[in-house]
Amino acid sequence: MPQLRKAPLPLPQVPNHLPCPCPTHQFQTVVQWTDFRWRRHLALTSLDHIFDLPNGNLILFPARIAARPADHPTNMNTKTAVVTGASSGIGLALTQALLHAGWNVVATARTITQTQAPTRNYIPIDGDIANSATADKVFTTAKEEFGQVDLLINNAGIFVPKPFHEYTQEDYNRILGTNVTGAFHMTQRALQQMLQHNGGHILNISTTLALQPIRGVNAGLTSLTKGGLDALTRELAIEYSQYNIRVNTIAPGIVDTPMHSPEQHEALQQLHPIARLATTREIVDAALYLQNATFVTGHILYVDGGAQAGKW
Repeated sequence: MPQLRKAPLPLPQVPNHLPCPCPTHQFQTVVQWTDFRWRRHLALTSLDHIFDLPNGNLILFPARIAARPADHPTNMNTKTAVVTGASSGIGLALTQALLHAGWNVVATARTITQTQAPTRNYIPIDGDIANSATADKVFTTAKEEFGQVDLLINNAGIFVPKPFHEYTQEDYNRILGTNVTGAFHMTQRALQQMLQHNGGHILNISTTLALQPIRGVNAGLTSLTKGGLDALTRELAIEYSQYNIRVNTIAPGIVDTPMHSPEQHEALQQLHPIARLATTREIVDAALYLQNATFVTGHILYVDGGAQAGKW
């Protein structure tokens, strides 16, 4: 019998399907600790004990690990959302609101795991959504861990203000990669899963600038890419309405996020008839409304302090 002692952190790597040497546990095998479901479980469970093995590995056994078999995903009866661009700003606020409402969330951004850890109903995944492999990983994980995806929020976006003639090929590739190609990959994977269970909601985050340009705010590539997303919203709403899949867009004005330094706020406030910045909570409120308004599809909801209404 291996030596028994109290458990330290961090979690080690252990071989797959290693028998539990402890007679008090009915659980017979241990998956690798990189498996998301056990990392989430350990985040919520005090460790019972560990075993030192002859090969130097350590095996940790949480006190309640036997309560959930390895092949039983968590919260299968809870709705699941995928959120892109979720490491800060609007995406982070949306993720937090959904978790607070009891949803499962799979969130992605380039380096999201540097600041966020998985929990029982939350999985952060690093990745560039311009790469289709990121969408594959996100939706495969969501299906394996939570059963299905009910809501996709295409929040990720890049804004580069420049005179149009000064954009470089690198600017073009980078902005289209996130704003268009990334939304393409994520939306395709979402539709494939939603068609399997006959329903879902895709929510895009665009910008009021795609409808109402402002002199002095040079955002040609933003209008090109996010305006395309607005058009796609209307098209997909019609195409997939027969499958109980809704598609909507929120088009914010300038939102108070870390993207804008406090020194910029006074000038940015003047870009709205209601002369202040939007809060992330106001974007969250719009998202929750559209999620709950099940007879609304193909709609672009402007949360912009009246900017879309015309010249002011």
